[in-house]
Amino acid sequence: MNRIYLVPLLFVLVFSSCSKADRYRTQIEEIGDKWETLASDATNLSINTSENIKTWQTNYQNLFSSFDSEEISMSEEEKSKLDQFKITCLGHGDVYVEIQEVMDSRIKEIEAKGIEIQELMLALEGDAIPDDIDSQIKGLTDFIDSTEVSIHEYEQITSNTQKECISNCMPLVEKLKRATQ
Repeated sequence: MNRIYLVPLLFVLVFSSCSKADRYRTQIEEIGDKWETLASDATNLSINTSENIKTWQTNYQNLFSSFDSEEISMSEEEKSKLDQFKITCLGHGDVYVEIQEVMDSRIKEIEAKGIEIQELMLALEGDAIPDDIDSQIKGLTDFIDSTEVSIHEYEQITSNTQKECISNCMPLVEKLKRATQ
């Protein structure tokens, strides 16, 4: 009969001996790992977007500084297409600039969330887990997940913009080069 009482008592003792920090350690460490990946992805997108902006600016300036539709022998229809091309090309640059502005803001948010995660890591070490840990974990997880999705969307927009520029703009660039030779 004493054994029957001993088993539940051991069960209670074993689970009550785990600290609150131990119960949340894995979740907090996983959030830290996900945050590192997010921060890296955001930084890479920001760097790539900055490089795209520089490349776009150089190409746009080089292209249109050397072409004046008034000096080139073109029909009115071709001049109209050139003007439309300029607008399209400017639109590509606008996409890159908008993504860069968003990423600058997002990186600041990511850094702030990184501080929150560091505070939770320190709380783990000190076995001083805050009472609202569940809501903090949920908030951080939701932020990381939604921000990762938006970064991948911006990567896709950047890729589509590059493809559009290559497929739509480059043929006209070659045509303009031939027209000025």
